[in-house]
Amino acid sequence: MTTTPLVPRWGAIHIHTDYSDGGVTLADTIAAAQRSGLDFIAVTDHNTLSARHAEGYHDKLLVQVDVEITPSSFGDHLLAFGLSEYPEDLQERPRSEFLREVTTAGGFAWVPHPGGFYYPWLGIWNSRWRDWNQHIGGLDLSTYLVEWVGRLRPWNLLRQLRGGPLPIFEPSAAVLRLWDHLNAQRPTAGFIGIDAHYRTRFGGRLHSPHYEQLFGTHNVLVWTPPPTGDAQRDLTELRNALRHGRFVNQFANVAGRGDVRYESRDSHLSVTAPDRDGTHISILRDGEVVASADAPTWGAQVDRPGVYRAEIRYRGQLWCLTNPIRIETTDPSPQDEASSSAPEAKSWGGGEDGSVGVAGAASDRSTRAAHGLWPWDANCNDSFDRPRARKHVMSVDKSLKLRDALSRHRNVLTRVERIRELERQGVFKDGESSPLGLPKVRVYKPKKGGKKKKKKDEEAEEKA
Repeated sequence: MTTTPLVPRWGAIHIHTDYSDGGVTLADTIAAAQRSGLDFIAVTDHNTLSARHAEGYHDKLLVQVDVEITPSSFGDHLLAFGLSEYPEDLQERPRSEFLREVTTAGGFAWVPHPGGFYYPWLGIWNSRWRDWNQHIGGLDLSTYLVEWVGRLRPWNLLRQLRGGPLPIFEPSAAVLRLWDHLNAQRPTAGFIGIDAHYRTRFGGRLHSPHYEQLFGTHNVLVWTPPPTGDAQRDLTELRNALRHGRFVNQFANVAGRGDVRYESRDSHLSVTAPDRDGTHISILRDGEVVASADAPTWGAQVDRPGVYRAEIRYRGQLWCLTNPIRIETTDPSPQDEASSSAPEAKSWGGGEDGSVGVAGAASDRSTRAAHGLWPWDANCNDSFDRPRARKHVMSVDKSLKLRDALSRHRNVLTRVERIRELERQGVFKDGESSPLGLPKVRVYKPKKGGKKKKKKDEEAEEKA
């Protein structure tokens, strides 16, 4: 059987322009991508497809325009690909409705920054995604700008805001566990997005990373049929490749861009990367490392079913992260049980003889999910970075700062309890007395040496 050869195309996903809150015009975004040497970009402005008029080729750069559904309550965000139009009130509907709208329109949905974020100094936050139902086709393993903002500290703030070298961010162990868990149930693509926005302060002297810088960080190497020059046809092939996970994630600021192949043919897995010293390949089955090689290539016959993916490191840092391929056995039949025990490679439209970097077909095994909800908390809740609840801080009485404060034992009441106690004592009147700096009540000082004296009395009684 002959198959269409696939060619590599490098791109960047999850980009905003001034059609929403990106801060950069669409023309400048396209120019930055062209200077970066990308083959395509995926523009995903918030709640609008206004940039759709520019979708298509700009010289050799293919511009794909989709949308990030963003509820007005700063709730769960969702990247929706393949919508022909965007209903004005879509973001106001319940999550289940806009998920159904995307899939009914023939599109597919990916979750950006699934762990959420909370930046009170910027006035933005995003809740953690929990509804991992069958409509979710992928998730962001590492969102560059979210990671960049979250790691700003006083000691690196000025250097980063003045355009210093951008750091490298690897996916957290928790989000990789979640990804492996989802792929054990059904195919789920994993991508590394940028979430590009641009902000300036003090006349441009301080600014977030330029788009050209960001385009050199998180890239995806997508395998598609050779470009035809027909924008609509090539966009369809590009979206199909993304939908089916036929791409490799590359951290370009580690070792640049490189042609990486991850293939499965007749249960034979192989990985091929550029020949560079310091390359290390790890093969994971169901999230556990089962093989590795200090070489740019690896290949072996797979004898056990499972979900396989590859990680490629360059001089110790994660450089490439492939999407998984499922190898599973065919259910034994009464007629020929022996022949069915051989592992069989499954793929998402990659051809009968295998595929390049694609996740396998979904298994018919039962899942532990109830009513379409995935048990995130049972697997990843312990270590996933997430916003912490804000605590209400009570006022501190000045006596706590006295030299002998540590020798006191205090039963500190809440503000409401203190007001009630003072009202009972007749020293606080609502509307007249100030609630600020209320004195602590029920404060007492324990007697020192009480335990020693009691012990001496007991010893004296025993002697007597």
